[in-house]
Amino acid sequence: MNNTSISVLLVTLSFLLYHFITNHDKLKNHMQSRYGAERGQMLTVVFSRLLGAALFASTAIFNWVKQLPLISVGIDFKYKALLLLLVLIPVLVNLFAAKGVGNLAMYPQIRTKVWSKGLLVLSALTWMIYLLGYEIMFRGVLFENCVSEVGLLSAIGINISIYALVHIPKGLNETVGTLPMGIVFCLLVWFTGSFWASFALHCLFALSNEWFSLKYSKEIVVK
Repeated sequence: MNNTSISVLLVTLSFLLYHFITNHDKLKNHMQSRYGAERGQMLTVVFSRLLGAALFASTAIFNWVKQLPLISVGIDFKYKALLLLLVLIPVLVNLFAAKGVGNLAMYPQIRTKVWSKGLLVLSALTWMIYLLGYEIMFRGVLFENCVSEVGLLSAIGINISIYALVHIPKGLNETVGTLPMGIVFCLLVWFTGSFWASFALHCLFALSNEWFSLKYSKEIVVK
């Protein structure tokens, strides 16, 4: 098997393991019976994010064993104006999209009725930890290994195909939205030479969506 095939297999196995563990009724029932419905649901989300981060980031072991580089930690980006535009996109998109009924039914993931500043920080940190593992897996391991063997266009095609598939449980709108954004993430990594750029943009999408969802929600209060 070549590195591309192994990378695709690792991503598939990591996500399957994550999905079936975090969606198992025993986990949810244990958390809720031990900590109560609201706190149990919050801890289930936190645990799921941390588990996902660990599983996804562990795919980088393959690169280490094979002595393959992850994308450089340094960022080389010559198009500063484009970078600024990319920073503004998630905020502007979520300013309007987050108020949708479908979005508010799913986000924020933590359904605690009263959010403290501590919970805001905890949720933001666990989101970023989760997305760090996510980007290491998708853009650091999968994209890097595919680019080196099958070229840019094929690497993007493989990346966004799997990226869209893992979003199916989140509904049609979000799944379709991953196609253009997946291309943006891959190209951002290609132009900057680092997955840190896609990680930062992904964090902006997730956090701005959560914060706007909190703002628009009629059931949740932030104190």
